[in-house]
Amino acid sequence: MKNNLASRILSATLAILLLALTVAGCAADKPSGTASDAGTASAAPEATNGTRAVPDETADPAPIDAKGGNLVFALATTPDHLDPHRAGLAVSTRVTNALFDSLVALDENGGFVPYLAKSWEVSDDYSVYTFKLRDDVKFHDGTPFNAEAVVFNFERLYNPETQATGNITSLFSGFLSGEALDEFTVQLNFSVGSPSFLTNLARFAFVSPAASDKYGDQFTRNPVGTGAFRFVSYDEDIKLERNPDYNWAPEIRGHQGPAYLETLTYKIVAEEATRVGSVESREVSAAETVPPQNVLSLRATPGLQVLEKLTLGLPYTLFYNFDKPIWNNLNVRKAIRAGVDIGTIVQTLYLGTYPRAWSIISPGLSGYDASLENKDHYDPEAAKALLEAEGWLVGADGYREKDGERLKLHYFDNSPNREKRNDIAVMVREQLKEIGVEVEVEISTDGYNQLVSIRGFDVMGNSFLSGDLVSSLRGNFYYTEGGFSIAHLNDPKVNAWIDQVASEFDPAKAEVIYKEIQQYFDENALTLPIYVFPYTVAAIEEVTDLNFDFLGYPVFYDTYIK
Repeated sequence: MKNNLASRILSATLAILLLALTVAGCAADKPSGTASDAGTASAAPEATNGTRAVPDETADPAPIDAKGGNLVFALATTPDHLDPHRAGLAVSTRVTNALFDSLVALDENGGFVPYLAKSWEVSDDYSVYTFKLRDDVKFHDGTPFNAEAVVFNFERLYNPETQATGNITSLFSGFLSGEALDEFTVQLNFSVGSPSFLTNLARFAFVSPAASDKYGDQFTRNPVGTGAFRFVSYDEDIKLERNPDYNWAPEIRGHQGPAYLETLTYKIVAEEATRVGSVESREVSAAETVPPQNVLSLRATPGLQVLEKLTLGLPYTLFYNFDKPIWNNLNVRKAIRAGVDIGTIVQTLYLGTYPRAWSIISPGLSGYDASLENKDHYDPEAAKALLEAEGWLVGADGYREKDGERLKLHYFDNSPNREKRNDIAVMVREQLKEIGVEVEVEISTDGYNQLVSIRGFDVMGNSFLSGDLVSSLRGNFYYTEGGFSIAHLNDPKVNAWIDQVASEFDPAKAEVIYKEIQQYFDENALTLPIYVFPYTVAAIEEVTDLNFDFLGYPVFYDTYIK
């Protein structure tokens, strides 16, 4: 089941990039269901040698019959898989998080708390992790969760027959083997130490080995985990029910024992107005991804509420394709940046509901450089002067030319128009026209070929949801001959910083490196950060304690209907 490590890393990196085209991008659970701040996450949390205490299972024994209900949650898009090892879309995680559990969880500050693992020890070089597991956990099919199950899951992840998505396999690059030391003690071995391993482990869900063997590639339609909810059916809607045996929630949750909700149903409602209207008419209990134009009105509507959480990772950014010679010129890059009025774009399209992005890293992650905030580079006259100095002169038609070549940018964006990203492309086109730069906008679903095969774009918008900045930066900016990244930025300094932070176990030193990277990107105008995505949920007022995890995914364990 073991594959060649180099090929695993290469294929995983490619898969990350393809996933990033569709994920909006937002790792620990935050108990506040109305949080509008992202908290402070550690981009490279320090792994803890030693043990952590298991939470008191008798805490807050609130009777289930005092809190309950049946919640219907409207999703904006259709999950691609309910197999957590194959799921490539963020919307899938909104469902699988209710069905599956992880070995560790992250608190609101990015610290680690026990989950399916009671404690853990880490070798001095961070290449060997030994976990003591809970001995009272069972999968929904009644089979025990134990060390053999952990080993099975890691081997399953790297078995080609699983067809695991790269956003999961990439989390554990360097994985060598797993070994069950006894029934409830497991050891995971890696070729190199990683400061991000425990952070990434909090995102890894464990499936039932028996169910995986039974259903094969149809496990995605028959998911079996250890989560607070268990699978019922998937026709038009995805229906889950409370797991009555659940009693192993991490200490960061609001109670212990089974979830409060009796049933949890996900409806797919793609059309924005219909999704919002279904909450207003109380056809559904809550709906995700509220359009900006509806956020303010819903907040003022009696009987309704808006919950939100800023996502973490890389904000929505306009990436340059450095395969194109035009981007090798610093003054041209600075001119394009000076010609785009990001503040107006964000305010016009999002009406103050989306924060503007100032860096390639989103606020809330350790290492975010707040000194870049309010450093607005918009200056169309300076943009014109920079282009003039580089020999790009305005022709008779108002567009700039040099040596008979038109200054023309091919701007690619994906369809559909999620988060008004297509509208950003149109506004950028009109703004750059004012400084004499022609922009050709292509809206298509063919992101794969644009990213991998054609690479015809000059500019592409994208965001990346992750609590691990190493994989985020590597997947988007790290250059290797024949490798893949969105930018294809062949910059030895950037490569060196990413390599350095990938092996830095001191969080304070990692923060310094991340800030150096952000300053370098800003000084050299290597990207155009646009906005930070707030995951928003509209709900009827009876929905109580609908929380968000560290990345911004909804958590329904403590939720109930008043």
